[in-house]
Amino acid sequence: MVAPVAATRGVVENGSHGSPARLRVGVLAARQRTRHIAHLYKGATTLASVMDAESQRWAVGSTLLVAVLLWPLVAGRDSFPLSNYPMFSGERDTHAKIAHVIGRRADGSGAPLSPAMLGSPEIMQAVQIARNAVKKPERAADLCAAVAERVAQNAEAREFVAIEVRTDEFDAVAYWGGDRAPRASRIHARCDVDAGTRSPT
Repeated sequence: MVAPVAATRGVVENGSHGSPARLRVGVLAARQRTRHIAHLYKGATTLASVMDAESQRWAVGSTLLVAVLLWPLVAGRDSFPLSNYPMFSGERDTHAKIAHVIGRRADGSGAPLSPAMLGSPEIMQAVQIARNAVKKPERAADLCAAVAERVAQNAEAREFVAIEVRTDEFDAVAYWGGDRAPRASRIHARCDVDAGTRSPT
């Protein structure tokens, strides 16, 4: 029994199955792999923690931003750079004052004249012409005479016998509901089409 044991010991220590040097190398390699795996696990855990912290910061920041944007609505104040958007959220006056030029027929009925009769084919330019004219009586009188002359020379507008430069106040809601009557009016100038004489008021 002694010989087999000695033979086996010899194989383990010096035989082809391995040597103490190889065993030590294997153990060191196993330890290194274990440390590497542990390092990877620790890194993954740290990354997950960082990502969770980053997500939390973004969530808190987004909540604060939304709260800041909504605060003016709660406070009811409009200021820069935060606004409660009063053009959408506030109550608006439905009355609008319109400066324009109308033509009067012989029966007393009237109708707004086309932009061309005011001296411009563009609607916005014609509106501005009327707005500037109603600021001073002499401007309104000059515009009235010029429009009367154009109307007299225009076959399609000869139904009008008088011209009025005026400011009318309308209720916008009622207007588009069919009630076109002005709530208040002011005539700045009136002139006859045939004579073209100016009569500022």
